[in-house]
Amino acid sequence: MPISKPNVTLNIIPAEQILSVADHRVLIVGQSLAAGTSVAGEILSDVDDATNAINAAFGTRSIIAEQIREFKKYNKISAIDALPLADAGGAVQATSDVVFAGTATASGTLEVTFGSEKRYKVQVNVLVGETAAEVATKTVAQYAFLTSAPFQVAASTVTVTATAENGGTHANDWTVMVTGNVAGITYSLVGWASGATDPSLTGVLDVLGNVRYNTVIWPAKYDIETIGDVLDARFNASNDVLDGVVIQGQNGTLTSLKAYVASLNSQSIAVIGDKTVSETLRKGTSLKEMPDVTAAQAAALRALRLTPNGNLTQFLTTTSSLDQFGGASLASLPYFNTSLPNMPIPLAADEFSFEDQEELKNNAISLIGANRAFNGTIFGEMVTTYLTDNAGNPDSSYKFLNTIDTASVVRETFFANYKNRFAQSRLTNGDLITGRDMANAESIKAFSLEVYKSLAKSALVQSGNVAERDFLDNLIVTLDLSTGTATVTAAPLLVSQLRAILGTIQINFGV
Repeated sequence: MPISKPNVTLNIIPAEQILSVADHRVLIVGQSLAAGTSVAGEILSDVDDATNAINAAFGTRSIIAEQIREFKKYNKISAIDALPLADAGGAVQATSDVVFAGTATASGTLEVTFGSEKRYKVQVNVLVGETAAEVATKTVAQYAFLTSAPFQVAASTVTVTATAENGGTHANDWTVMVTGNVAGITYSLVGWASGATDPSLTGVLDVLGNVRYNTVIWPAKYDIETIGDVLDARFNASNDVLDGVVIQGQNGTLTSLKAYVASLNSQSIAVIGDKTVSETLRKGTSLKEMPDVTAAQAAALRALRLTPNGNLTQFLTTTSSLDQFGGASLASLPYFNTSLPNMPIPLAADEFSFEDQEELKNNAISLIGANRAFNGTIFGEMVTTYLTDNAGNPDSSYKFLNTIDTASVVRETFFANYKNRFAQSRLTNGDLITGRDMANAESIKAFSLEVYKSLAKSALVQSGNVAERDFLDNLIVTLDLSTGTATVTAAPLLVSQLRAILGTIQINFGV
């Protein structure tokens, strides 16, 4: 061998850096059809973006396929797992009727909606002289083109009947609506009803294992506490970060919605309320959308906000450049005024009043509704169902979903960086030795401040010298060398959302 002096050995080691949070993962729970290739009760991971793959996996007309397709219209980048459930034995399918009468004395157009005004409204062109039975036949012919609808439509003389494809109660609150006027033709409606017998939920969540689901979409008619109890138990997991939020759509009156969430009291549950509508020619909900799809659309935007590089420009009202793409920083950006362009626009007459909206928010119900111009649908304030502490005292700590999102990202950032920085460290009450991986109380404090500063740059905690001093003043690190334990107590100053502006305008005529 040649002589090679001096001896030189240069090892390459990783750079020290502040880590961000893990990828956002979503779980959608819903009923599939036997025609699908997925296995009922087993999680299908990383659901394909392609519509044909979704249809093949769950059955084209299944309600879970409908939810996933609508989720994907907003968000194709967040990771989705699905937990399909088979219809219960003996399940009954919900139905809805439109009954026509008379003979057209002039030509005109009717619009018929089953399920969703946005996707399943059809136009029926009626010619002078056509009978009610012919109008019914034409209506069915229009629905024949909608091959992915989670229901099928048939006619019996003058009656058009829509029948949900999946059995169970999930379709009992869907919309049915007819608009338009044709001289000589009258019509009446029978709202969606009679769906019965949902799948048993006993043990269905045992398949979750230790996978973290940041967002869970849960059917409106399923017991929300089944998933809420699981997520609450994960909220403060030992040696892991497993917290998540379940989103559920729910329709009702002011009184029934308040009663529905009154006993939940969970920071892990967000319920989107929708007003029940029962008019002569319009029955269902204010949003004119399937409650389970409402939850899927809302969850899609939550996940897109919290997924790095999610393109948000078409959904947001803010024009701030750094807020146009998703990531951890969006946890603190208000949900309200975020657009849902694929959601039908409610009628002014069908929405809750401003007073009712405030009461529902204060009683743990989130709302989606029309914007001020009634030309789009937007988020209202998103809240969790948490209302009181364990002693029953009013507690606003976990009231807003933004607070949960922000606190979760802050916690996960500290968790990941403590795991990374102190993966192989000695612990001492003395001084640190240069070139040795060691930690003491002061070095843990110093590193914690660096993590805090990185969170401040992401607009998650308050920035500046005063905020940093407050963080350090409230940061306590105690060491127990006998067990190798460092106990850290911190109170990062979270940013909040501008939810109200109160002011006074004085009349002034000048001098």
